[in-house]
Amino acid sequence: MPDAVTRTSPLRLTSSSDTRAWTQWRDAQLAQVDAHMRRIASGPSPFDAPAHYMLATPGKRLRPRLLLGWYAVCAASWGGDAAARAGAAVELLHEASLIHDDVCDRGLVRRGVPSMAEAFGVRRAGLYGYYLIARCAGELGRVFSETAILELQPTNAGQFETLLQGLPCPDPVEGQLLESLPPNADLAMEKVNYELRCLGKTSVLFMMACEFGALLGSTEAQRPTNRAHARRFAQPLGLAFQLLDDVLDIEASVRLARPAGADLSAGVLSWPILDWAHHCADPAAALGQFGDPRRTEADHRRLRAEIIDSGACERARALIRERLDEARAALRHHQGPPAHDLGHVLDWLEEQ
Repeated sequence: MPDAVTRTSPLRLTSSSDTRAWTQWRDAQLAQVDAHMRRIASGPSPFDAPAHYMLATPGKRLRPRLLLGWYAVCAASWGGDAAARAGAAVELLHEASLIHDDVCDRGLVRRGVPSMAEAFGVRRAGLYGYYLIARCAGELGRVFSETAILELQPTNAGQFETLLQGLPCPDPVEGQLLESLPPNADLAMEKVNYELRCLGKTSVLFMMACEFGALLGSTEAQRPTNRAHARRFAQPLGLAFQLLDDVLDIEASVRLARPAGADLSAGVLSWPILDWAHHCADPAAALGQFGDPRRTEADHRRLRAEIIDSGACERARALIRERLDEARAALRHHQGPPAHDLGHVLDWLEEQ
């Protein structure tokens, strides 16, 4: 295990040596995240192949990086493996959500390869997703118990559920269910559903990562304040991330490594679609097209072209910049390389 790195004041973490110390510690911890992911994801023999398949096409490890960043921003010293273990669990919860997303949306491709549902079948993929969720809940419970954030005993096991319920947004299951509902011609209702889906499917995992990092790095007295800062950072970041995903799906960016217009073809009403409908003469009729089972690929291409020509993607990008500025404002209380690293995540997202 890497030695603990002690810092004095966050305001003095500005030298090149401080930056090197942070980068070395972060990279070593991300390597530990991968090792813990392999441990948590493994299981009974029917799940060995899905585990290897999932880990063979890794994501960006953005959520563990955020968790480590908030841990380091708040901690007096950087040591132990609690943050890496929590980061691994949150990342695997993300992986489980993607597995179930592809089951619900009949997604055939994920990260440029057949989705888990396509490779192993819906039943086996769904079961493995549930297995991952259970394993991650157990790992997080142990981490918080060992760090004295929770005392997990038979008489107070509900504390972990209370900790998760403290996140001010719907749970991922509710977000997935809302996305799976058939399109509705009521534009106002669909906008509300979209925001709830974003909070439940995307923001909640960013909030878990950032808030759990803040909790693990803070003293008991600091936890309420630091958790609030992390929450104010993570919620708009999650919304910006989902908006960008929506835009890239419409614009057919090769960075998504999946078929262009996947949401549109599946009848998922992303923000650019809702914005385009808002600017149509008859929004209900515009949205009604997405519930028509007679839609063809030619219809999808026509609708994509209309959405792009309407300026919906440009307006969505303006919203992305607004949300990222909200997240930057939440960082103003913190300085030093870990905080700068969190800011670089926001800059990277804006550059996309």
